[in-house]
Amino acid sequence: MYEKHCKDTIKESLRRLSELSVDIAAAIKNNLKEKHINNLYIATPEYKHEMVTILKKTLPQVKTENYINLPAKYKGDNYVWSLVEQEIAQRANYFIGSSTSRWSFFVTFFRSSHNKSSIRLCNLPSFPMEAKELPIMSVR
Repeated sequence: MYEKHCKDTIKESLRRLSELSVDIAAAIKNNLKEKHINNLYIATPEYKHEMVTILKKTLPQVKTENYINLPAKYKGDNYVWSLVEQEIAQRANYFIGSSTSRWSFFVTFFRSSHNKSSIRLCNLPSFPMEAKELPIMSVR
């Protein structure tokens, strides 16, 4: 019973997050514009996000994993992909991470040890309040 409740809660949160994708993408775009950043690399889990599609339409230079050309023997290796994307995120001028992601936590930790700027997605100015309250967007 509890497991079904958790799955239903996550499913509902993802549905609401999808509905708020345009507003979240706008918050990201506004933050990047304020910081005079024109290039964006998006490291996401394997499943596609509507925000990625929206950001690709509204920002001049958006790159995803399709931009990386790894040797064929590594293409299916999620561990290698993760390491490559972590390296990109750690070297970037600016990093926007998820507050619920351990991956983002480690990137932010490394960046802070090198005095590099990072922010949590839900802390962006103009980030929709309703999205902040979704269980999948905050650490509890």
